[in-house]
Amino acid sequence: MLGRFPVVLADPIKTEIIPTTNANEAQETSSTPGICRPKVFPDFTFNHAGYLNKSFALPTKLLMTASPFFRSGAPVADSTSGKAHPFAFDQPFLLKSPPFPDIDKFTFPLLQEWLHGKDLPGPNNWRSMTNYLSLYVLAMQFQIEPLKNKTMDLIRAYYRREDMSAPGWRLDYIYANTDGPNLMRAFLVYTAVARAIRQTSSGQATGISNSIQKCLKAGGDLAADYAAALVTLAVQPGMDVRIGNSCNWHEHQASRECLNTIPRR
Repeated sequence: MLGRFPVVLADPIKTEIIPTTNANEAQETSSTPGICRPKVFPDFTFNHAGYLNKSFALPTKLLMTASPFFRSGAPVADSTSGKAHPFAFDQPFLLKSPPFPDIDKFTFPLLQEWLHGKDLPGPNNWRSMTNYLSLYVLAMQFQIEPLKNKTMDLIRAYYRREDMSAPGWRLDYIYANTDGPNLMRAFLVYTAVARAIRQTSSGQATGISNSIQKCLKAGGDLAADYAAALVTLAVQPGMDVRIGNSCNWHEHQASRECLNTIPRR
C-alpha cells in the first residue's frame, strides 16, 4: 500500500490547522462504526447521520445504480421476528436500522448532490475538510468507487493548493472509521511524515507534532504505516503525494482507469 507513488516534493509543508477557539468542535470521533443497513422504502432510502440522528431521504433507484451495497441483497435482521431477510423494495424494512453516528451530518447532502450529477466543490477550510473525509468513509461503506475516487481528488487538490499536511486528529479519524489499508490512510500518513522530515531538517529537535506522537504511541496500523512511509521517504527524498498522477490514488476494481490525470500545480 505504502511507497508506490514516486512524485516530486514542493515547498516545505505546513500542517492543516483549525482555529483554537473551535478546537473541541473540530475533533472527529474515534469510535469505529459498523456497516449499517439503512431503512429502505420503495422510492426513498432513509439514512440517519450524526449523534443528533438527522434523517436524510435518498432516492432508492439512484442509490441502487451507484452502490453495490444497496444492490447486494445481503440479508439483514428483522427486528420483529429475529430472522434475516434480503433487501426488499416493495415494503419498508422492519428492522430498527442503526444510524451512522460517525458520519458528519453535512456528508449526506454532498452524497445527494453527487447522486443527482452535480459537481462537488471540494473542501476549502478545516470544517469542510471534515465533511469530505466523512464522505470518503461513506463512499467506502456504500461501495461507491467513483465517489471515493472523486473525493480523493478533491482532498488532494485542497492539500496541494493550501500546502497542507494531516494533523493527528485527521489520522485518528480515518484509521478509526475504516477497516484495513486504504488509499486515504496512505495519503494522509505520507503528508504527515513529509512535514515531520522537513521540520526536522530545518533544525527543530523533532518535527513530529504532539498530536502525531499521541497517535503513534497508540501503536497499531497507524504506527506501522507511519514507519513504512518514513522509510519510503528516506530513500525517495523529494516525494510529495499531493502532486502527480491522480489515478495512482484511485481504485478501479469496478471502473476504468483514468486518462490525462496529472493535475496542474
